[in-house]
Amino acid sequence: MWACLSKEVNTPPPGRRWRAFPWLADARLHSGSLPNDHDPPLRPVNRPRPTRANRASVAATRAVLCGLCVCCAVACDRTHQQADGSLMETPGSLRPVRARLTSDAKRVRVRADGPIVISESGGETERGITGNAWRVIEPDSRTGINIGEVRSTDDITLTAESGVIEVSIMGQGEWGLPRRYPGRLRLVANDARHLTVINYVDIEPYVACVVASEIWPDFHDEAYRAQAIVARTYVLQQMRRRRNAEHDIRTGESTQAYRGLRTDEVGRRARAAARYSRGVVCTTPVGGTDRLFTTYYSAVCGGVTQSGSVFGESPELKPLAGGVACDYCRIAPGDTYRWGPVRLSTEDVRLRLAARDPAFERFSRIRSIAASERTAAGRALAFRVEDSDGRSHVVPAETLRLAIGARVLKSSEFTVTIDAGEVRFADGRGFGHGVGLCQWGMQGQALAGKKAGEILRHYYPGSKLSRVQ
Repeated sequence: MWACLSKEVNTPPPGRRWRAFPWLADARLHSGSLPNDHDPPLRPVNRPRPTRANRASVAATRAVLCGLCVCCAVACDRTHQQADGSLMETPGSLRPVRARLTSDAKRVRVRADGPIVISESGGETERGITGNAWRVIEPDSRTGINIGEVRSTDDITLTAESGVIEVSIMGQGEWGLPRRYPGRLRLVANDARHLTVINYVDIEPYVACVVASEIWPDFHDEAYRAQAIVARTYVLQQMRRRRNAEHDIRTGESTQAYRGLRTDEVGRRARAAARYSRGVVCTTPVGGTDRLFTTYYSAVCGGVTQSGSVFGESPELKPLAGGVACDYCRIAPGDTYRWGPVRLSTEDVRLRLAARDPAFERFSRIRSIAASERTAAGRALAFRVEDSDGRSHVVPAETLRLAIGARVLKSSEFTVTIDAGEVRFADGRGFGHGVGLCQWGMQGQALAGKKAGEILRHYYPGSKLSRVQ
């Protein structure tokens, strides 16, 4: 299974090298680099439109293009094939993604198709175990970590000969759903005698897994491709920001969902999208160079995107400035494009806010909730909450939404009134934070014939597409 996946992700299919990336042909692309020498260099993505003359001789055209040093898809694919499976050439080949699966597991179990090698921290000791049956892993206050009868230190790495490890994590007294992860696992026992589990996985298999976890199964191929580029950019930006941390990214919806390998049709299409867009990322000009930015995305923007300032992004960062009109997400199912009303008691709202923000613990009955700051497009950035004793506190719009419940208040775009001890949230628009890419808008644009590059330029204005070497 892993050998097939590795081949599918890393190797372009025969006959596709010259025709790769037709959907990027009309993109505005320029060269550039990342902020410092530790970041992967970027190359422009550019596919010249072939004329009748060069159609007659593909080989001759390739020679001309190479001679002109034009960065076409063929040249980029050759670069990747020489990089020993990594995304960029040495020096400084791109390290694996460090995806944290959990930080508070009391017990974990693993298995694999074939042997599993256990490496202790520092690489001083290695031993093997049979991986076909489940092996329970738990912290031991005296020795570190126990894997069945095998005793190890409190920091170990598991590597399956097959390249894939199946993992199940104990939660609420029951084993969680088993998931298959490419790469290797690092397990660390902390002071509270819980296990932190981190999956070290190469970037392209990671991207394929994220796409399969984040996208709706019947989305258009162009939507799959756009999602792959966004997921790749997002994780590379986290890797850049967190290079000295224990992990790069979590695996839930608070960052981007990563649920391991899928072998169904969705998994196949996700791997195809990752392969098709291999190495392509979104960048924006900053100080004369092209740099990565955090490619936020959510399910439904509701008609206009939110400003990235809700997450602390600079209002000068054009791709995340918000205010992008979107009529395409009208096709979103259920009550996601428009929702409400939602009714809650003032005491329920106070308790939910206090559980997230201690400032509300002193509040008496909530008297009013009103937007205190809005974007130019009219979406709330913050709300001022007042109680009956005159206390007031300003809370970011996303903090309020998440405190009440991300699936109770589907977005921060709503009207709010209070009457007779009841808070009424109405006229809701969208599902999610609304920053950056709108996933159902992406699908709507793909159905309308838009290519992945066009879709991404729409939701991230002023952005470009570059390739990580």
